[in-house]
Amino acid sequence: MRYLRCTHKTTGEQRFFLRPDDAERVLGEEGGLDAWELESQYDPTWRLPGRAPDHRGRRPDHPDYQPPPWARHRDGRRRYG
Repeated sequence: MRYLRCTHKTTGEQRFFLRPDDAERVLGEEGGLDAWELESQYDPTWRLPGRAPDHRGRRPDHPDYQPPPWARHRDGRRRYG
């Protein structure tokens, strides 16, 4: 899946977005796109359901990761991974 990696030019902070529209909207509200370097990336592992990022772009190994509802059984067990 293709995604957009945004790196702040002075702080080095990185953010990841699945759609360029989201990156422009969020980063534009926080002070403008001039302070960010935008780079398109491709990660084939994101095609697998167990490795897909959540709705906030966080990977499963991130402590605040929230899997989508379809990735769990009704009793809470994970379907993938």
